Amino acid sequence: MRTFETADTDAGYVPEASAVVATTAGPKGPVTFRGVQAVRGLAASMVVVYHASQFWSKGVSPVDGAMVWMNGWAGVDIFFIISGFVMAVSTLGKDSGPEAAGKFLERRVVRVMPLYWLATTVLLLRELFGPQGSFGPATRLSAPYVVWSYLLVPAHNSFGSIAPLLAPGWTLSFEMFFYLCFAAALTLRWNVVKALTLGLGLLAVVGVFKPATWPAVTVLLDPVLLEFVLGLWLGRAVLLGWRVKPGLAAVLGVVGLVGILAAPLPAVLLLRRVEWAALAFAIVLAAVMLEARLGGWIPRWMLLLGDASYSLYLWHFLLLNPCMKVMARVLHLQQGVLRLRDELCCMAFILAVSTVFAMLLYLVVERPMNERLREWLHLRRHGRASAAV
Repeated sequence: MRTFETADTDAGYVPEASAVVATTAGPKGPVTFRGVQAVRGLAASMVVVYHASQFWSKGVSPVDGAMVWMNGWAGVDIFFIISGFVMAVSTLGKDSGPEAAGKFLERRVVRVMPLYWLATTVLLLRELFGPQGSFGPATRLSAPYVVWSYLLVPAHNSFGSIAPLLAPGWTLSFEMFFYLCFAAALTLRWNVVKALTLGLGLLAVVGVFKPATWPAVTVLLDPVLLEFVLGLWLGRAVLLGWRVKPGLAAVLGVVGLVGILAAPLPAVLLLRRVEWAALAFAIVLAAVMLEARLGGWIPRWMLLLGDASYSLYLWHFLLLNPCMKVMARVLHLQQGVLRLRDELCCMAFILAVSTVFAMLLYLVVERPMNERLREWLHLRRHGRASAAV
């Protein structure tokens, strides 16, 4: 078995960014999955464009025919598969047991939550003190709902939907649930891949048939959990030395990319999820298998976008309204008047502003904060070890 090391074992997310996903000692030295980083940036950009088109259709141009690029939603499916993959290559074959599980959860919480809490707080302040809230009438906030939002526990908002205050946070609820299941398997010293395949598979089946009257938290029982499992199996296969021929990997990557960006969507949500999962898996598989050939050719800006993908994913939502107001003045937008050219201009502007903002936020806030928190964790563990001695 090849042994993997991670330059940052806190990598992996759904939306979670890291400068290096994972490295392994190859015949010519360490191999880094730069392709996976690039795919992360692509996935985050897809979600930005999806939300921007959704915002346009509901706010600026609420008329029949307004384009919502639903395919952008599939960026989340790419994230989930990457998350499973990274957790596999950074954790499998290493320590297990309660102590290892505790360290794993510590790293996950420290990596995911602070930036999410910061973005949620900014949005909360805007909702409380803004003239009309962020998206029309001010959201009616209750203390329990705000607390659940901060903790990523699914809860109903004032509009009856199950979503946290910062809407993109719903994916982080799935992420944290996946981490808890992963930690449970580590605690019990089970075979993580097999245990989660069985456990999450059963929960996914329950989710298909569960009634709508079940509590909000049961929204986590969803077939999308199987995308983490796909990532786990891919990571396990790579650890065992399994490879796909470059030609086949390239074909799978092209088919997956074209399909996920432009393929017509089935009307049934479950079938849509199956389609997106298959296409997303093909993309991640190709990125992993073609690393040796293409990884070195990926430009630095794409790697930086991958690094900043978590900031982009979380913070673009706060930029939708101000960006759209700017474009409304520049393009002289009129309520209910549909012009495809205007919509495309708005999508491009929002993506550009969000990307630049996310990169700066990553360099100035996210990366330094992560470094300080990792140092704090290291000192905390060292102090506990010294006390035990």
